[in-house]
Order: sequence, then C-alpha cells, then structure tokens
Amino acid sequence: MTGLTPSPVRRIVERHRGTGLLALALALYVLEGLLPRPVPWFRLGLSNIIILLVLVRQGPIPALRISVARTLLGSLFLGNLLTPVILLNLAGSLASWGVMSALMPLYPRCVSLVGISLTGAAFHAAAQWAVAILILLPGDLAWDILPLILLPSLAAGVIVGLLTETVIPQEPDHRLQPG
Repeated sequence: MTGLTPSPVRRIVERHRGTGLLALALALYVLEGLLPRPVPWFRLGLSNIIILLVLVRQGPIPALRISVARTLLGSLFLGNLLTPVILLNLAGSLASWGVMSALMPLYPRCVSLVGISLTGAAFHAAAQWAVAILILLPGDLAWDILPLILLPSLAAGVIVGLLTETVIPQEPDHRLQPG
C-alpha cells in the first residue's frame, strides 16, 4: 500500500524539478554569455540542451516556462534586460520553442533531436534577424547579414542536438507519463 502514495520527498522533488532545470539552463546561459565569442552575436546555445530535455520529458508548456524565464533572468544577469537585445533574445527563444514543440510529436520516429535542434536554431536565427530588421537594421544591410547569422546558428543547432542525444536515452518509453 505504501507504493501507491508518493513519499513527501518525492512530492517535493516533483514539484521543484522545473526549478532545478531552470537553474541549470540559466547557469549555462549566463556562463556562455560571459565567454568570449568568435562573432559578437553568436552563442552556441548550450542552455537549449535543457529546453530539448524538458520538451522530451515534460512537454511544451514546461519548456516554454523555462525558456522564457531563462531568457529574462539571463538578460537581467548579463545586463541587457532593458536593451533591444532582450527583444532579439525573446523572439529567438519563442520561435525556437514553437517549432521544436511542433516537431516533438514526430520524435523519435521521423525526426531526431539533431533535426529538431537544427530547425529550432534556424527559426531562432530567423526570428532574431526579423526583429533586427524591424528595430535595428532597416534596409539592405539586413539581407547582407543573414548568412552571417544563419550559418553559425545551424552549426550550433547540430552541436546542441548531438549533445542532447547523449543526455536522453533512446529507449521507446523515453517520455514521462503525466501524473
């Protein structure tokens, strides 16, 4: 009979699981923001490993919560919360989350985590580029920078997808059941 009711410790762990994952995503986001970059706008996006993990294990809504909180808190910690950069970051995060969430029902039968991450990276870059056109770089210059934004993002998407595949076991019952 004791196996039917969850222990108090298990209830606490289940209730705060998202907080721990948010802390990990935020730590990766801030750490990466403090590292030198090959080009000013490029980040590998290691915190997206956590977003993909949450998408697979818990679903789109918890992943959205962590993605938005990570972006807002990370921007606060890195000092760009009240700058146009936050608009770029939020647009990229929401676009990436949206397309990855839409692709999750196809995982793992039709699309891999690398494919989902790659598509998320492409949408992230495209959304940031679109916001940049609207608020920062109107005109022809915006078209010139598109390859500079898109190509490194696609490479990062592949890397993040490969890293995520090492974290998530490939058994058929990889998704947590609601409960």
